[in-house]
Order: sequence, then structure tokens, then C-alpha cells
Amino acid sequence: KVVIGDEITSVGAAAFYGFSALQEVKLGQAVEFVGENAFFYCTALRTVNFPAMLKYVGATAFYNDLLHSENGFTFPEGMLYIGTEAFRSAFKENTVSIPASLSVIGDDAFANTFVSAFVVDENNPEYASVDGVFYDKSITTLINYPADKRDTLFEIPDSVTTIRKNAIEVTNTLEKIVIPAGVTEIEEGSIFWNYALAYIDVDENNKNYKSDGGVLYTADSKRLLCYPIASERTEYTVIEGCERI
Repeated sequence: KVVIGDEITSVGAAAFYGFSALQEVKLGQAVEFVGENAFFYCTALRTVNFPAMLKYVGATAFYNDLLHSENGFTFPEGMLYIGTEAFRSAFKENTVSIPASLSVIGDDAFANTFVSAFVVDENNPEYASVDGVFYDKSITTLINYPADKRDTLFEIPDSVTTIRKNAIEVTNTLEKIVIPAGVTEIEEGSIFWNYALAYIDVDENNKNYKSDGGVLYTADSKRLLCYPIASERTEYTVIEGCERI
């Protein structure tokens, strides 16, 4: 256990990097800044608090920890910044609540994280949540589908145009994804490690992507983007003309 005193305002970069025996961190009430890699790869770390003064969590600060709280994790109102991959693979079986003040969240901040729901304050100017799924404010970019959400079907909202890298990953119950007509960009690595996924459907009016029996391709068939790993077929022939998998 590490206890950060109430007189301390910052935890520096890589301060406890790789401290594999660390199980609990108590941040003092004056802590405003947690630097990049501060608790990187502390693989036994399960408990941490986020004090009311916290403003900044740097890149990969809690990377590959397995933080757990029966009541979920709530970032404090007044928090401003979460860096790239700050909580990648870090949360387990939790809800994550994002306040109105938190307006900068780096790429893959919550990637590969076993979250049951994201809850974004409705007054946040940059982000939103719908049914526990994390989006940008305008619901045009899908950022994260919570991996511990127990639904079998995910119909992406019609307003979505972009599906971010690592947006839908490591789910255990999701069987079908429906992609609407308006999606124009699916970033590489957007959909993977979904152990129950058997079918990806694409609206027939989508001009950029299509489904071939549940397999996701670009509309011109030149690229296979995702084969659903729980498909029951025993044989599949890649579409003729496909150039990249």
C-alpha cells in the first residue's frame, strides 16, 4: 500500500512504474497531477481513489492495472485531462463516470478495459454517453463500447459516422453489430476480440462498407476488416478481388 500525504500536490512521471506488489494507492486530498507512467504496469493494483482536487492524469498512468470498486469510479468535477492510454486495460467490472469539466480524453484512454457502462455528465461539452456507450458530444464518433455490457445486440446510432480504433473489443456476450448507412470511417482495429460475435450487419445504403454473410468489408471488397470469430461456418471464401486482410 502507498499513501500519498495531503501536503503533496503531484505524483511524478514513472514514480511507481512496474511496482508489481502494489495493491492499494491512497492519493492525498491535495493531489492535482498524476504524471505519465506513474503507476504503469502495477499489475496487482486494485484500489485507488481520485481526490477532489485531481485535474490531470498523464498518458499510460494506470496502464494494465486492474482497478476495481463496487461503486464504480467517478472522476471528480473539476478534472480536466486524461492522457493517451491512461487507463488502458485498467478497470475491471466497473462503471466509469465522467464529469462535465473533463474535456480532454486522449486516444485509447479506456481501451481494452472491462467496463460495464460509461456515464457522462450531460453538461460535458465534448463527450456523451447513450445506454452506457461512450461517444463524442454530437454522437458522430463511437469511442468505446463497454466490454462488460451484457447485451447481445448493438445497433450503432444512425448519427455515427466514425468508429474509433479499439471501440468495440473484448466483449463476451455481444453477438451482432449493426452498422448504419452514415458510417464513413471505421478505423483499423475498431472491432476485435469479441468472443461471442457471430455477425456484423451493414445497412445496404452504406456507400463505404458492406457485409458478406456477416463478414465486414469495405464497399469495394478490396479490404476485409473483421471476420466475426463466433461465426458457426466451418469454411469461408474471401471475396474475389480482396487485396488486404
